[in-house]
Amino acid sequence: MEKFTYNQNEKLLTWTLAGRYDTAACGKLSEMILGKIAAMRGTGDPSKLLDGKVVFDFKDVEFVSSSFFRICISVTRQVNKGSLIIINCNHYLVNTFKIAGLGELLSVS
Repeated sequence: MEKFTYNQNEKLLTWTLAGRYDTAACGKLSEMILGKIAAMRGTGDPSKLLDGKVVFDFKDVEFVSSSFFRICISVTRQVNKGSLIIINCNHYLVNTFKIAGLGELLSVS
């Protein structure tokens, strides 16, 4: 289950995620996330980065495949450095992100 909220005043896009994100689930999720970010950026300069933060809330996430890492990398290319944050991540998933080398690209806690 995915749910997103956008607070325009704080320029904060939050995705609340739950369950398991295998390759099949990540395909659909990627389209939703990247589509929403593109819509928020508008129709101007396609190289313009999103002005704001993107937060993935992992409170109820059990598993992510390497396909989810690809989503994270795609998002980091569309936002300012340090603007992708993953919160409420269990210890196992925090370590998985670090081992994958994504600790430098995003904030995981």
